[in-house]
Amino acid sequence: MSELMKKRTPELIGAEIRMYVDTGRRLSLLCGIEIGRRLTEAKEMLQHGEWLPWLERETEFSSSSAQRYMKLFEEYGASQQGLFGPETNSPTLGNLPISKAFALLSVPESDRIEFAETVDAEHISVRELEEKIKERERQIEALRKDVDGEKQRLEESERMRKETEALLNTQDDMLKEAKKQIQDLENRPVEVAVETVRDEEAIRQAAEEAKKKTAAEFEKTVKHLETQLNKAENERAEAVKKAENAEKGAEEKRKAAETEAERVRAELEEAKKKLKASDANVTAFGIRYNTIQDDFGKLKEALKTVQEQDKETGAKLREAVRQLVEYFRKELEQDV
Repeated sequence: MSELMKKRTPELIGAEIRMYVDTGRRLSLLCGIEIGRRLTEAKEMLQHGEWLPWLERETEFSSSSAQRYMKLFEEYGASQQGLFGPETNSPTLGNLPISKAFALLSVPESDRIEFAETVDAEHISVRELEEKIKERERQIEALRKDVDGEKQRLEESERMRKETEALLNTQDDMLKEAKKQIQDLENRPVEVAVETVRDEEAIRQAAEEAKKKTAAEFEKTVKHLETQLNKAENERAEAVKKAENAEKGAEEKRKAAETEAERVRAELEEAKKKLKASDANVTAFGIRYNTIQDDFGKLKEALKTVQEQDKETGAKLREAVRQLVEYFRKELEQDV
């Protein structure tokens, strides 16, 4: 053993420190989940009015702190049950300290893993992580305002469409009335009253001039109405096009929201099933099992590093590991 101690190097010590830091992070999160689990369990057992006195008597947590741990269990534990209790479904979440896990509670579960990996939550400070979360919330708020604005534009387009249809109907009625007036003029005989002498030619010319004047004025009116009609039809076509595009976008967003809601409901049902299967003793075993498994992997990496530097020492260490594994196997068989 003394010979092995002589072979220790600063690099090896650094690797051991990192190993314990990683283990501490993982255990702090898992322990936080288990604290939240038991707080939730106790609250369900207590009667109304007993929760706060029990919390003050039995724990060191304030009401707000207890709520955070219960939320930690609900978000990280209840929906992430493994064979041996709480697990994280992403290496990124599994390597986070409990302070960052608390910060990520404000991110919806459906987006949490992707967000943590995108911002590299494992390697930034808690303050930087909180700022990234605030930035995400600002972006979501801006997107919500854009959606609201699009909804208002859709409503405005619909209003314009209805107004355009009303205008077109009015103009159609005016055009029909004007055409009727022309028809009446063309069919009505011309009458000119004279007091003394009846001049047929003068009567004819007066009637012709009156007819031309009336036709010219009506033609002017008709052209004006046709111009307004064309403008209104163009505006209606544009409004209808905008409304159709807006409705299409709204329908796509609605379908996406329904799909996301269905996915979340499915995850919630699965989480409830897994929660019922959890057991405190199995959870405790799982924590130790996962720790040993991870430590053994790191032990192999350290052994590989020693072998590359000193084959003789590496061979001795490998034999020591083999004997330790054999010892574990014999101990396990004795308990069967």
